[in-house]
Amino acid sequence: MVELFFTIPTYRHREVHKCVDEYLNHFGVYNHQIPIIVFDDSPLDKSKITINFLSKVKKERPSADIRYIGPVEKRKYLSKLSSLNPDPLLPEMLCPSYGGNRNWILLATLGNYFISVDDDMHPYGIFNRTKKNNSDAVLEGTYTRDLSCFEKESVDLIAAYTSMIGRRVGDYIASNPNVRAGNHLVDSNMDLALNMTVGELKDNQITISPGAINPKAIIKIVQTYLSGDADIDSKDLIGGFIKSGSEEALRGVVPLKYAVNNFKPCIVAEDYRLTGAVLGLDNSEGFICFLPTKLRFEDYIFRSYSKKPEIHVGYCPAVQTHSRSLANRNNIVKDFVIEEIATVIKKSIINGVMGISELEIRLAKDPSYDVKELYDIWNQLAEYLSKMDITTAHGEAFADALKEEMISTERAGKFVANFTQRIDEEYSKIRRAIKIWPDMINYASRNPVPYRRISIS
Repeated sequence: MVELFFTIPTYRHREVHKCVDEYLNHFGVYNHQIPIIVFDDSPLDKSKITINFLSKVKKERPSADIRYIGPVEKRKYLSKLSSLNPDPLLPEMLCPSYGGNRNWILLATLGNYFISVDDDMHPYGIFNRTKKNNSDAVLEGTYTRDLSCFEKESVDLIAAYTSMIGRRVGDYIASNPNVRAGNHLVDSNMDLALNMTVGELKDNQITISPGAINPKAIIKIVQTYLSGDADIDSKDLIGGFIKSGSEEALRGVVPLKYAVNNFKPCIVAEDYRLTGAVLGLDNSEGFICFLPTKLRFEDYIFRSYSKKPEIHVGYCPAVQTHSRSLANRNNIVKDFVIEEIATVIKKSIINGVMGISELEIRLAKDPSYDVKELYDIWNQLAEYLSKMDITTAHGEAFADALKEEMISTERAGKFVANFTQRIDEEYSKIRRAIKIWPDMINYASRNPVPYRRISIS
């Protein structure tokens, strides 16, 4: 029988228990008993802190089913898996990182459904009810610097997700004839194909591009909508810092928040708006891997995989809130370079898809991009440096970060050579990872990932 698990990937050993407690409280309001599995990327000494905090949550909620997969459990399992498959990339696919930790979720929940939220999510939405609704939009929102005047509202998240996960599209529409459906989503503020903002952030609308859907397809992927800290590029954060010179901007504090005006559930045949932060997944037959990259686009391959005719994506009738954690984050300059290099690789993935089969996407052998794009990144860094007032403490720190990322402030050659090699390596690694993933799924189908139950200490 297919089970449902609630999963939380984390590397914040002193914070994740707060997320666990908040969602357990939410489940209690709606009378759900769902096993929660914490996937901890902390090193061994820090993982003991995580377990201690989770034990305190268990003490307050004795009936809660809290499970834990951390460095001990991962090391034992990986050792056995690697002995059967010595590919040096295999450990990297499961190493502490955004993609590595999420791949553990796919292996541990194989044969079942799961809902996964990041450890800085909250089980409620923030709403601006004063705006008029556009009947064509499935989501409308307001960007603001202060959310305190808006309303917090929650719905039964488990019911919202499970109303869609694993359902046949035709059956869902028959039960919910007013649901919106079409080919893909269109955001007035975003280039969703590359997940990049376009121009100044302003109140937005998300609509559905018309197109046929497959009534026999399964809703394998389910998302909620998001409110809270705005999804904003580091390029925009840098622009804000250059204007203000504030320490908060330099640290990556998002200046804009997002409140939902109106939303509607919908189904799309393909989706470039996917995020692992609020992912519901039908993992009953396995799914393609997250990418083993530290460039923070580990879920990007899902966007191509969702184009399989037998897979559709659902946005369920719920909103959750993101409060961006700044713990262990890079400075905004490094994040800018990561995002720009990731965009080059994303384009290569889009242009390189040669076929989609079970648990696999076939990509062209080599990445396709114009090296001019790398020179453009370096030139942008140089332009930021020319605009910076280094007589201020924050300005000097920003300039130092720029110089470090530029590698050479005199010429772009070293920067371009460095990232040409990085792009080739990342793309090659992506291709290899996708090829060995089916073997990992096959192993996990016969050898479940071990976990420990959190007990009262």
